[in-house]
Amino acid sequence: MEPIFDSQRDVIFEYADQLPFFDNLYAAQAHYYNQRKEQLLLLEEICREVNLFLDYSPDSLNYLEELYFHFFQTNKFYDFQISIEEFEQLISVYLCEIVIQKNSEKAEWFVEEYSHVDHKYTMGIRYGRYHLHFQNLFTHHYLSHKDASGQTFYRRFLRMNKHCK
Repeated sequence: MEPIFDSQRDVIFEYADQLPFFDNLYAAQAHYYNQRKEQLLLLEEICREVNLFLDYSPDSLNYLEELYFHFFQTNKFYDFQISIEEFEQLISVYLCEIVIQKNSEKAEWFVEEYSHVDHKYTMGIRYGRYHLHFQNLFTHHYLSHKDASGQTFYRRFLRMNKHCK
């Protein structure tokens, strides 16, 4: 059930409640750096278990999307003790890492203080003239696509990559 908000202010503070508290920017940057590294390691570990080796190439996103739907259709998320949402977050970080590796001059991770609440910080990716704060780029992906034939992850990479040129 989706929460019902009486005002924009409720949305702002509901989001802020979900953000971690940090004493300063450096602590937030260290936290998000470690979080990304742990997420990438977990994704690599899961993929190794099913004999899929991630090489941080754009093409690997197609294999990862196939794996996502295979896990969804066979309920394998449970076997790896990970939720669908967590797996989508892992894929989101992986996709952004590919964008950054392919465009090191024009793409980077960033952390900044949430403008409405002190000591709350968000993470995002800056690519070209765009920047995006996110936790999950593919929320409920299984609802919007029935299989991997749409190559959604790969096409998202192409759109983001295009903005770095």
